[in-house]
Amino acid sequence: MSKIINYLKNHQNISIILLIIIISGFYLLLTPSTGILPNIQNDSSEDNLIQPNNSRQLLAKNSAGLQINPITPQSASYQTKSQPSFTQNKLIKHGSLSLIVNSINKSQEQIKSITQKFNGFIQSSNFSENEQTEYITRNNVKTATKKRRGYIQIKIPNKNFDSAFEAYKKIALSIKNESISIDNVTEEYHDLETQIKNKKAEEEQYREILKKATKIKDILEVTKYLKQAQTQRERLEGRLQYLNNQIEYSTININLLAEKDIALLDVTWSPIRKLQEGLQNMLRDGRNFIDTIILWIFKLPIIILWGILIYLGIKIGSWTIKKLKK
Repeated sequence: MSKIINYLKNHQNISIILLIIIISGFYLLLTPSTGILPNIQNDSSEDNLIQPNNSRQLLAKNSAGLQINPITPQSASYQTKSQPSFTQNKLIKHGSLSLIVNSINKSQEQIKSITQKFNGFIQSSNFSENEQTEYITRNNVKTATKKRRGYIQIKIPNKNFDSAFEAYKKIALSIKNESISIDNVTEEYHDLETQIKNKKAEEEQYREILKKATKIKDILEVTKYLKQAQTQRERLEGRLQYLNNQIEYSTININLLAEKDIALLDVTWSPIRKLQEGLQNMLRDGRNFIDTIILWIFKLPIIILWGILIYLGIKIGSWTIKKLKK
């Protein structure tokens, strides 16, 4: 041993080389990535499936075999931190009009023409003729008038909403009520887009896992989670499609009421209604007069009888007085 030490002292270059070799050997032995030592964290079992790059395992081994865990926002490759910039607002417009018109049929045709002009379509319509009873205090007589009503729901491209709304107003004699409401669904719209994108990524991960699964139990469990993700994505896509339709086509609801009124110098004049009321009053007065005549006709015999009795009473009284004077 002493000879080796003396030799190394006399040959310092060889000593330095040996020291470097020894240090390098220990470094290589202690580093797992070189493959010299086995990686104790890896499982070389053929049942081990590829894990997604996340902090939570999708598949975990235990004594019973593979445990399938559903993918969560923490486990999937979700992009939730960087929100997209909303370059255009997503707006849903609703309009409502209650119009008093001269003719329901004519107004219906005008509405159809305006709707076609602005590239819209009539989604639904309903027309009815209602009998309204009005009570008149005079002699407690009631009269009935019929008024036709109409309801039309229209879909108009969003860009033509304002122009079409003003055009519908022009067909009315007067506007009983009008309103416009706007719903901003921009945040919900883009949130749905993000959720759908994430669900698609989730489905893709399940499909990759399904390709590598060999046990029937694992295949059935992964398939169950895949179907759940597909169902959730389809529901989100349905909601997004509904919003797209509402955004692309605005809704205008129109209520029509027929009225034979004439607007003159901001004064509403109803000549036909007044004529009807005058005719009703004339017929009512004539009826009362005829009723009175009929009543007196049936009372006339009694009146004549009373007249005869009174006349006889006067004659008898006069005759009696003359006799007493004699």
